Amino acid sequence: MKKTKLLTLTACILMITAGIVYAADRPLHVIGDEDLILSSTAQHLPEIPTECDGAMISIQGDDVRFKLSDTVEADNGAILNEGDILILDSISQIIGFNVILDSGSSSATAYVTYFGKR
Repeated sequence: MKKTKLLTLTACILMITAGIVYAADRPLHVIGDEDLILSSTAQHLPEIPTECDGAMISIQGDDVRFKLSDTVEADNGAILNEGDILILDSISQIIGFNVILDSGSSSATAYVTYFGKR
């Protein structure tokens, strides 16, 4: 259990560090955010700002599954667990992102922060 938590923490630190290095090349600012209440139906991000260049998505609640280019299903797609953070660094990833509750999950929220140039 401790090894899994340590690996998860290490992965989060690496993703955040990569995001900071990426942002250093192109100054990005927070341009919006939203809470997406997840269900057993696949959902895309509904309110993507037009000037959006990146997004950070964190999961609170049960496990979810996501895909960036195809329709996700409750038993098919990459898993995000509670507390996980996903960095999307292109508009094509943001538009392609779709998410659903994992099979056996009952409740989760995706907190989305959008970034862009001012």
